[in-house]
Amino acid sequence: MYPLITEIGTLDVGHRHALQLHLMTLEKDDRYARFGRTLCDDAVLAWVQGMDWKQSRWWGAWSAADIGLLGALQLTPTSYPGVNELALTVHPKARRLGVATSLLKYVVETRTDANLATLVCENGHPAILRMAKALGWNVRLQEEAPRVWLELPAHIN
Repeated sequence: MYPLITEIGTLDVGHRHALQLHLMTLEKDDRYARFGRTLCDDAVLAWVQGMDWKQSRWWGAWSAADIGLLGALQLTPTSYPGVNELALTVHPKARRLGVATSLLKYVVETRTDANLATLVCENGHPAILRMAKALGWNVRLQEEAPRVWLELPAHIN
């Protein structure tokens, strides 16, 4: 686990403000990659306020330092059984330090849903591909969205 991470755990509606602050740190290109369009600050705040916390599951990596929420991972069920859409963001000051990989590994290793077998990513960010390969996951690429399919290791009870 990344040394600055003090805790990884689930996020719920009580973490709404921390998630808003985290997403507000994202630059224009990062917001585009996360949301599929460049959202202004007010739109980011409204997106978090209007989010259905029962539909998506969230995890966060926390720091004792002044950053707070280092990274956030969201899984949203798709129409395919066992397949969830993955959205992952890391605070700009904590990138390339293992935060996202720690989050991915934690979520997969502690999953309680035995049917969670595949994660899909709409845009196929190169960082996701590097992390999946480093974790030894099978990666399938497609021309159309979702572009990246990550086959997770078998669930261990």
